[in-house]
Amino acid sequence: MSKTNVLIGIALVFGPVLKPKDPHGLAIIEVEHENQVPQLIAEDPAVIAGMMSVEFYPIMEILPKYQK
Repeated sequence: MSKTNVLIGIALVFGPVLKPKDPHGLAIIEVEHENQVPQLIAEDPAVIAGMMSVEFYPIMEILPKYQK
């Protein structure tokens, strides 16, 4: 997930998963339509540089966003 996507509010949570024998990361993003995700992945600088691969799995929103 690029810094640009974080700055524009797409990434809700992302970072490394602390599992020493299986290092990987997790990103939870919010988009209007899941068909936007392949382009976000293709434009990610770490993906372009071959530093990481990405698997995409949509989830259903169960809990509403926190409201003050």
